[in-house]
Amino acid sequence: NVHPFASFLTFECRLIALDLSFNSIGSNGAKILADSLCANFSVRSLALNNCDLQDDGGVHVADVLIKNDTLQTLLVKCNGFSVLSSLAFSQAIQLNSTLLSLEIHENRFI
Repeated sequence: NVHPFASFLTFECRLIALDLSFNSIGSNGAKILADSLCANFSVRSLALNNCDLQDDGGVHVADVLIKNDTLQTLLVKCNGFSVLSSLAFSQAIQLNSTLLSLEIHENRFI
């Protein structure tokens, strides 16, 4: 359940790194988390490896890159992303000027 983290991220959070890897967040959890991160301007590093985000979750996380200008590192390996997520991240990267590192390998971009 990501609700506690999502609530925490929206209220004057000063957290700079968040690693939720290997938690079953899923696409619904990714939406909740993404909504909070769009309003958070302290988190600079986010790890969501092996969180079963799937394509819908990938699209939500890619949206964070468009709306959040403080995130510098994003790790989203092994989440079952395919072409839909790939396109969302590709578009988001073009609009984001602060991301320095994106690890998105070990997904199924076929």
